[in-house]
Amino acid sequence: MKAELKISFPENKKTVAFILLTTSVLSWSLNTVLARGMINDIHPLSLSFFRWFTALCVIIPIGLKSLSKEWEILKKNWLKMLVLSILSVTLYNTLIYCSAGYTTATNMSLIISATPALTFLLSRIFLGSRESLARTSGMLISLAGMMLIIFKGDIFTLISLKINTGDLITCGAILSWAVYSVLLRLFRIDVSPIAFLTAIIVLGLPFIFPFYLWEYNIYGAFDITVKNVLILLFLGIFPSILSYLCWNEGVKLAGPNTASMFFYLIPVFASFIAFVFLGEEIYWYHILGGGIIFSGFFLTRNQ
Repeated sequence: MKAELKISFPENKKTVAFILLTTSVLSWSLNTVLARGMINDIHPLSLSFFRWFTALCVIIPIGLKSLSKEWEILKKNWLKMLVLSILSVTLYNTLIYCSAGYTTATNMSLIISATPALTFLLSRIFLGSRESLARTSGMLISLAGMMLIIFKGDIFTLISLKINTGDLITCGAILSWAVYSVLLRLFRIDVSPIAFLTAIIVLGLPFIFPFYLWEYNIYGAFDITVKNVLILLFLGIFPSILSYLCWNEGVKLAGPNTASMFFYLIPVFASFIAFVFLGEEIYWYHILGGGIIFSGFFLTRNQ
């Protein structure tokens, strides 16, 4: 199983890494659009718990075999795996879902756009990473494109932004993800992608459970409808399994700094998805901002 699930990369592994990372953020963009629509139907802790419970049910049939084969490696690195599982499975998406009820989409997007810079800083501290001038310039150019989209072409929008509880929760989420991305590169646990993902879901899900029970005692259960079930299935398969497999491998190939820049693509993809499925309009600043972001990617891609 391990030999079959390991990806055999060609010489130009940068291209493979960029495909994997783009797949991840595309799926997470779909997650963002769906999560905003579901927050009134399913409370955030319930959404987080059942998303990962669904993922566990899907991955466990093949994951168990990989776990048994690589048990000794996982056992040796159990503490590292526990830390990674809490940062990713337990904290990141749970905090994002919780923040949605307290802050605006603009504020959340602005804070999430700080993820590459935060990852870059943490990489300098823990990995001693030193990026080239071109790569640093690419990050700043992509950040400028992100800001253009967030502020809708009007920088004076910044004046109306207010920091609230939701903003602070979102800050906790991006800090969790930035630390996860850096530690993923630092730890370099040599197990197959499927064994790694199965292990962090198994380890991270129990930490969500007591908070889900607390929420259930206060608000009760959500309605079991065809729509809710289908959305939970989607969240459990694509943003939870496919995206994490692609992201983990992409970080190993490209490094946390380059990988984190792909967060800039989330509002670009989300805007297009909202245009197609929700009928929201695409404005000039979406197109121009997206072009600027891809220009920054071009500089990074060729380093």
